[in-house]
Amino acid sequence: MINLTQLLSISHLTKTSLRYNKEESPVIVWNLTKRCNLDCRFCYYDAKNQSSDTIDYYLAKRIATQIRQAKIKYLLLSGGEPLLYPKIITLIKGLTPFVRVGISTNGTLISQELADELKRIGTDYIGISLDGPEEIHNALRNSPTAFSQALEGLRYAQGARLKTGIRLTL
Repeated sequence: MINLTQLLSISHLTKTSLRYNKEESPVIVWNLTKRCNLDCRFCYYDAKNQSSDTIDYYLAKRIATQIRQAKIKYLLLSGGEPLLYPKIITLIKGLTPFVRVGISTNGTLISQELADELKRIGTDYIGISLDGPEEIHNALRNSPTAFSQALEGLRYAQGARLKTGIRLTL
């Protein structure tokens, strides 16, 4: 993932240069599963209709080893809904000793217990999608409760003292 606001840096007021270079590793976005508990109108995976399209855990462990060997500094777990990945806690535990791990989620599955566990195992960041006021957000997700559940998940994550952010689709 390249942050467009940080991609270009002005140098000498005449030319630009890429912020990410050989000395700085990029952020890797890893879609662990195509599954999701919501049915967003803009979903590029048609995730609500995916019953079992999830990366095999043993393959995930091999990929984690390659991430460590490549000296990647930041990994963002995404999906579908990454919190539906069956071994997400085990995977994060194996990743956090060598890479900062964030999660991009719809927030609806975050309980206080899960937020506390994610903090305990070293999760660096939780980004929760909110795409407008409640009525619009819920309509985009075909869910009457997605907005309130996302806010509740955000509050739990903040209560666990996780770094949080709000993500949106333009």
